[in-house]
Amino acid sequence: MRIAVAIAVAVLLCIALVLRILPEREPAPVPVSPDAGLPPVARSMTPDPEPALPIVPNTTQQLQSATIPPPTDCDGGTSSQNLTMYLRGQLGAAPWQKQGEQMIIDPLAASSDAEHLYVASVLTGNDAPGARLSRIERAADIDPANALVATQWLYLCAEHADDCGVPIADIERRAIEAEKGNARTWAAVASARVARGDKAGALDALRQANATSEYRDGWFDRIELFERALAASTSASAHARLIAAVGMTNSTPNDAIEVLMACESEGKTSSVWRVECLRLGEVMAASGETVTTQAMGLGLQAKMHEFAGDERREKEREADAKKLMAAYETLTDSPRLEDAWRNENLLRLFLETGQARGELAGMEAVVAEAERLANEPGYDPCRIVSDPLPR
Repeated sequence: MRIAVAIAVAVLLCIALVLRILPEREPAPVPVSPDAGLPPVARSMTPDPEPALPIVPNTTQQLQSATIPPPTDCDGGTSSQNLTMYLRGQLGAAPWQKQGEQMIIDPLAASSDAEHLYVASVLTGNDAPGARLSRIERAADIDPANALVATQWLYLCAEHADDCGVPIADIERRAIEAEKGNARTWAAVASARVARGDKAGALDALRQANATSEYRDGWFDRIELFERALAASTSASAHARLIAAVGMTNSTPNDAIEVLMACESEGKTSSVWRVECLRLGEVMAASGETVTTQAMGLGLQAKMHEFAGDERREKEREADAKKLMAAYETLTDSPRLEDAWRNENLLRLFLETGQARGELAGMEAVVAEAERLANEPGYDPCRIVSDPLPR
């Protein structure tokens, strides 16, 4: 059974956007396995030859979750291949990508809603840094308490310092005011300081991050935000919007990446950096919403123990990573997990449970519910389900 036209349009608009919004130094990610995007310590205990960044994901610039795999059509082929052909047929072979982007971006960029401007900024390509910065600055002025907006603004100004018209210290202050109790905010501040060579300031921000004892990824918040923006800018179904929102969220730059890279470079020789980076890894592993954040935290801990010559603790963290991945792979291996891709109810169950209890709990809830549905007469996992979630 082919996926409906509305879903085709929404998902391929997402795919088109993914190809352009990633930083130019990093290609758009194409997940090829359930653990794509996880650090080597979480993928395998055998390190790659001379790994460049052993404690951060392969796709270092993105916030990743591989919970929902690219679906396989029940009549053969992959959905992305079929949808690409459809969208090109609708918009023309050459300009389909650019037209698809603008269909979403234009109404959002003209909005006075902070979330809409945030999404417009995220989806605007790196070839237009002025537009990206203008949109996120407007969003921050409209809703200064929005932490996702504030940290995205900080990330963009660190990336495009020459185009940023606001002092970076002012943007840092506003990000901290928006959500100072989240270690991720301070990690973003530390990353911005690393980017401009302020290692002492970055270390201080790391200490502040570790004092919070909670690292909230914002992954599920972003999915909801993207879905709301798509509802305002397209006529796609709720099901289509959810699928596209997951893809867009997975392509959002990781605004804390610079400090993780600094932990590797500075932690080799500085015991002060090792202590703070180790603690950040502990916070990420203990409180991260997604498997990727937890695995990155375990990888960061293992690397700091390696630098300190503590082989026992290094192996303990590697064992923890193996245990995490075993639980994760048990769920990703379930044929029922893919049912969520075609079932809006299951997608929303995953998001609601994950928001409350984390990604693994969301996966468990989806697999259990899909198993229950499979035992009902007439259940068809290939049928698109886009009904309101029963209450």
